[in-house]
Amino acid sequence: MNAMDIALERGADFVQISNVRSEITELALRGTSFEFNHNSTSINCVRLLYNGVWGIASSNRENPENLVDLAIKQARSIKSEGIELAEAKMAEGVFNFKQEVDDEEIKEIIRDLYNTIPGFSEIVFVKEVIARRIQNSDGADAVETKSLLSLSISTFAGNSVVSAEVGGIDSKLIENNAENIVENTLSRIRGVSNARILNPLMRGIKLPVILTKEAACAYVHEMVHNLEADVVIERGESLYGKSDELTVYDDPSYAGFGFYAFDDEGVLSRRKTLIKDGEVDNYLHTRFTARVFGDEPKGNGRGLYTFPKAFMSNVIVKKGSWTLEEMISETREGFIVEGLVEGKTHKNYVVIFPELAWYIRNGEVRHPAKVESVKIPLNLSLVVGVGKEYFERIAYEKSFALAEVSPPILIEKASLN
Repeated sequence: MNAMDIALERGADFVQISNVRSEITELALRGTSFEFNHNSTSINCVRLLYNGVWGIASSNRENPENLVDLAIKQARSIKSEGIELAEAKMAEGVFNFKQEVDDEEIKEIIRDLYNTIPGFSEIVFVKEVIARRIQNSDGADAVETKSLLSLSISTFAGNSVVSAEVGGIDSKLIENNAENIVENTLSRIRGVSNARILNPLMRGIKLPVILTKEAACAYVHEMVHNLEADVVIERGESLYGKSDELTVYDDPSYAGFGFYAFDDEGVLSRRKTLIKDGEVDNYLHTRFTARVFGDEPKGNGRGLYTFPKAFMSNVIVKKGSWTLEEMISETREGFIVEGLVEGKTHKNYVVIFPELAWYIRNGEVRHPAKVESVKIPLNLSLVVGVGKEYFERIAYEKSFALAEVSPPILIEKASLN
């Protein structure tokens, strides 16, 4: 008898069995050290509902059959009002997106990048081959194999660190974007090295801000966090206002860093519109939150070793009609910000800590500036312009791979420090 049958026979209401095999290869050039590292893991997990409570057990040593009793024991140890799951379109079959990568070619790219960037730098290439199988008692039975690739650069500019990275599932991605990474890094080094201290009289005042590159992506990322249905259940709706300029999608099928064919609940992934013409249109759902809201889950339940979390995959902003030059020319006084040290939501604000800013006066860029943070209310009506040229940022958060794809975004007013 297999693990699923054992769990159902012992009274489980719902059972999911998963196995994830991961092989990670890292090539890293750090100063005078060129490193090769490789490791592999295989983890089994049983996640089940027993009397309306999640019970979860995982191990890299035990087989699923041996984990069933432990998962049930975990569920029996607490009481709950009872979790119910929405019906969903489950994944079946084999999904193969594995790509071969020539390590020698990557080494050559890394060496070329290292010789181009002045001073000490760290260049890291990571290839992770992930084979994920999910079976559950609601009909999911699918295997996805994919290669997740990333290339990152970090270097010093004075007392600051400048970074750039690219990633996704396409093996040509690194080669095609290596020059762009160098160009962005060198430009940012020059800007950071010559940046002027922000005028103390400007601290705290509200001015137009043009979010570009990683800063624009981080802004959208934080906005979308407020559209996770479990966050809405816990805290209520946070976004307000309306902007005809802004439309945002979540698309797991896009070949970015957050790509997957089905989520960690076995639900087939589909693109969905989150913000349409500046108004909230949909939330990101697990099967549980979809049941609460009366919606259909479309593949955003993430996490195998905890209860499912509603989370983004690839967040994409629809291109607007503005060029960056038009945004600058329309700004009497304000700033362009780029790069990202940190982004977060604090109370009712998105706070961006950029690597670099540029001061604008009378529609012209005057000089680079040191801006510690940009504080923007969760008010969609402050988005008054969206650009045409895409930039893609990759990241891990809560161990989930994700990406944001965004053009420049013009914010009517934001507080600077």
